[in-house]
Amino acid sequence: MFFTYKELQGVNENLIIWKYMSLSKFIQIILTSTLWFNRLDNFEDVFEGVYPQGNRRKIYYNNAEKSEKEINEIQKITRKKVYVSCFHINEYESAAMWKLYSSDEGVAIKLNMKSLKASFDAEEKRIYIERVRYVDFSRDFIPDNNIVHLALSKRKSFEHEKELRCIFYDYKAKYSQQTGVSIKVDINELIKEVYISPYAPSYLKNQVEKISEIFGLKANVIRSPLYDLE
Repeated sequence: MFFTYKELQGVNENLIIWKYMSLSKFIQIILTSTLWFNRLDNFEDVFEGVYPQGNRRKIYYNNAEKSEKEINEIQKITRKKVYVSCFHINEYESAAMWKLYSSDEGVAIKLNMKSLKASFDAEEKRIYIERVRYVDFSRDFIPDNNIVHLALSKRKSFEHEKELRCIFYDYKAKYSQQTGVSIKVDINELIKEVYISPYAPSYLKNQVEKISEIFGLKANVIRSPLYDLE
């Protein structure tokens, strides 16, 4: 279920978001009615779940609420027990996202924040949803009163991603070797529109329409008009 707390800024329900992926990942979502959440230390960016230097400088100046040992332990817990699924915030298609996260047989799902929240009604676990904050890791400070903040901070080098994150904190479990978890979703809430990659062959639209029909997916299937003159 969608869950929030007062320290989070919150996201407008009309916010338009996208998720770019391969065709195989799309099929996996509708086949299983689940969304994959990647463990924080399983991302390419080694700074995921790491405090910026602003937090550590407070320690050096002896005015921090957290000690060096506590900071390191929080990082360790966060990177091993927090799982995220990433979305892209944009009113329009992103040429960069097609290049980065989809192949010539890629697809993107488009929906708004209200539908994203509703899609997690099928899941008992608490799911937090919030915009990522892009910070200068050489000097900035982030809140250290909740582990979720640590999963919402990324370096400014990634600002182009305009990321919205769905977060699951598995606070009950011990450290696990699993690299991610599958979270239940209502696929007709999660997938409102499906865009076919502008690089995809013409037949892919029909294939996605047939797959959607088989699994009872009601979403509109649209071939990307990104590079169409008309």
